[in-house]
Amino acid sequence: MIINESGNWFVEHTLSPDSPKLAIPQSARDAFGVLGWGEVKTLLEENPEKLKPYLEEARPYFSSLNYDSPISRKYRTIISDFWNFVKANGTPQGQPESTIALAKGNNDLATARYNHNYAISGLYDIAIENPNWFQGTPERGWKLARDVFFPEVPVLKPYVNIHLSGTPYGQVDVVSFARNDISAEFLNKQYKALLFAGWNTCSEKQYKLLKEYVFNGGTLFLSLPQLSTNDTRSLNFAADSLVNSGDFSELCGVKVLDRGDNIYWATVPIGSDKLGCTFPRRFGVLGVPLGKIDIIDENLEILIVDDEQARPVVTLHHYGKGKCYFLNTWTYPGALAIDEGPGSLLGSAGLLGYIYRAIANDSRGYVWISDDKTKPGASCDYVAFSYFPEAGRICLLNIDFEQEHTIWLHQFGMCEKVTLSPAEFKMIDTSK
Repeated sequence: MIINESGNWFVEHTLSPDSPKLAIPQSARDAFGVLGWGEVKTLLEENPEKLKPYLEEARPYFSSLNYDSPISRKYRTIISDFWNFVKANGTPQGQPESTIALAKGNNDLATARYNHNYAISGLYDIAIENPNWFQGTPERGWKLARDVFFPEVPVLKPYVNIHLSGTPYGQVDVVSFARNDISAEFLNKQYKALLFAGWNTCSEKQYKLLKEYVFNGGTLFLSLPQLSTNDTRSLNFAADSLVNSGDFSELCGVKVLDRGDNIYWATVPIGSDKLGCTFPRRFGVLGVPLGKIDIIDENLEILIVDDEQARPVVTLHHYGKGKCYFLNTWTYPGALAIDEGPGSLLGSAGLLGYIYRAIANDSRGYVWISDDKTKPGASCDYVAFSYFPEAGRICLLNIDFEQEHTIWLHQFGMCEKVTLSPAEFKMIDTSK
């Protein structure tokens, strides 16, 4: 059961073919238009007789939606079954584990879902004059993050599913960097990995915080634009706007000198498999500019290069106890959604998807799920999974109402096959 209260009576009465409310005549709406509750109340008080004919017209349909109607009985049965389950099993104590956090950067004003027709914060008058104020590549990064960590598989087909998702990598938090009011100590305590997705206006304070997080053992992903101090919504930021004058040698192992040339394809260097793919896997056609960089760390790992001159696109730098994945493009990560090259796969979420998945697989806790005893795949996309360390309990839900799905459940070094029937929910005690 999906409960969607907002505007429910009006929506079901006018738009929902599977609701008995749709069968009710539309005569009153045709006569009065769409009335707010205050207007209806006034009409009932001042001229109730005017509504009487429409009430009589609707009365034959009341049995299909009153307290004793089939749909109301089904609703109460579902709620009752849920309450009986909670009484018998309780709710797990504490909070579910999240080893990964998505960073909502400073000045990141993205909404819940990406829509390139939306103006940032509803500022349409500004966006008409300056299209940078429409949602764009910064906000698209959040869509790619959702595709990886909260895949909306087609469980409501033929209808579009925007309500249910699996959590193949477990629960993933969103942490706010608004005004940089957060500490490295908190981040290190809570999360093994911190991944930037959308807009970020960097600062010296934030840069120091990120260095501390990595140095103390965290894994960080961010891109070149997310290290800019730009606060004007300009996507054409200059090199002199980069924090620390572009010297990211400690955090990223490189110095950024200037904006570089646009590239077509990105590919995996021969012999590298760090991101879960190998040469000649191609990503693109990207059409994005790189940063001109000096490599400071002689042990810097080059994970992705452009295919014409092998210029670094994605690098990995070790700093202290942690490491930093750096995307060396002058565009936000959302620009890397295009994946139409040799070896491209459906639902890959592009190059960013490979980066996110590689980091997620490297940042597991003691409890995780997989398709093949190695990593999550298509089956895990249908499983909402959470682990409650304080309670010692694991929750698994098959969000597919029609098909069973089989996964491998890993906990504290042990592994067992689990098959979930359609819509089945399981609560399992951990081995430790």
